Amino acid sequence: MKRLYRLFTVIRVFKNWPTILIAKISGSIPILRLRNNVVFHVANLNSNLLTVLEIWREKQYGDAPTGTVLDHGANIGAFSVYAAHAGAVVHAYEPEPTNCAVLRKNVTGLSVQ
Repeated sequence: MKRLYRLFTVIRVFKNWPTILIAKISGSIPILRLRNNVVFHVANLNSNLLTVLEIWREKQYGDAPTGTVLDHGANIGAFSVYAAHAGAVVHAYEPEPTNCAVLRKNVTGLSVQ
């Protein structure tokens, strides 16, 4: 039942859900595109997909902050992008090289340093 709920959640949240489902089967890594056209590059489809859902759909970190935000351990930047879209100035730090490279792609053009 939980898998079925997650499937429907992916369909509701992601504009490119067919590509995501194919990627889950084939093992490829797609770009995640939310219905509001926010785009996320990912390093690991399974964990990054859940992270984006937790932040953007379930709002596990609450409402998007404004002002200045420090995001230490920013991973791929799901929360940093969430805060930047709400108008916050974000300072994001990610020490893991692969995630840092993906973070840089995800925050391009946003008020994230």
